[in-house]
Amino acid sequence: MTSRRASLAARRAALAGREKVARRPAVPLDVAEAYAAALRGLNRDLAAEVRRFLAPEIDRLRAEQRADAAGDLDFGVLRVRLEKIAKDRALDLVDRFGARINRWNASDLASVLRIDIDAEPPAIRRLLEAWRRENVGLIESIGKRLHGDVRDVVREAARKGTRVETLADQVRERFSVSESRANLIARDQILKGNADLTLARCSEVGITKYRWSTSKDERVRGTPGGKWPKGLHYALNDQICEFANPPIVNLDGDRANPGTDYQCRCVAIPILGD
Repeated sequence: MTSRRASLAARRAALAGREKVARRPAVPLDVAEAYAAALRGLNRDLAAEVRRFLAPEIDRLRAEQRADAAGDLDFGVLRVRLEKIAKDRALDLVDRFGARINRWNASDLASVLRIDIDAEPPAIRRLLEAWRRENVGLIESIGKRLHGDVRDVVREAARKGTRVETLADQVRERFSVSESRANLIARDQILKGNADLTLARCSEVGITKYRWSTSKDERVRGTPGGKWPKGLHYALNDQICEFANPPIVNLDGDRANPGTDYQCRCVAIPILGD
């Protein structure tokens, strides 16, 4: 404990005389894409299990040119299979990418602040454990939601007497929706995880304020004529904010620090000293 306190004191002393940081923190888009690729792989395995479950029935119905009997399938069996696949993969994925985003954040912030960064102090371990729990739940939800989507599509087809070819197309569409959902989960969770780690590490060395910095493109929320004109991120660019008192980021009055709002690519540039 004494050595840890001495290390923190040394890092705070190193920051005390500086007026500004060396550069803007980066955004871990490569980590987000790697996580998304891993979740897409999981989604492909889930889709393959759905195909194995439906194939015998689809083949029979195609031969008969009817889809009404598909409503008799036991989707409870499919639910168990999909949930097992997702659960079996979830822990490995979140442990691997939790460690990866932590390493990435520690390295990037060390470069920004020009000090040594402790990789896993208690506050960071607590954050990573919370991130782990949330992401396990989100990964397991991919299987659960795909099950619900496919079940509803098949039952609706049975009710309407939809052609088998149309039913097959509708099931494939649900695979695409599930993949999009996996991509969104990965990007959102890596950006949020990185932002939370930055806040924890800055707080540890006494940094309380930051300059809001957007990605300065048409996707920034609130950009006039941009892709997402609603929102206040554009107006927040270059404003000085406090980690403990986040600014209002949308028209609903919600408050957030950079990177913690949904799919936010903004970053907090730490302010050193008063």
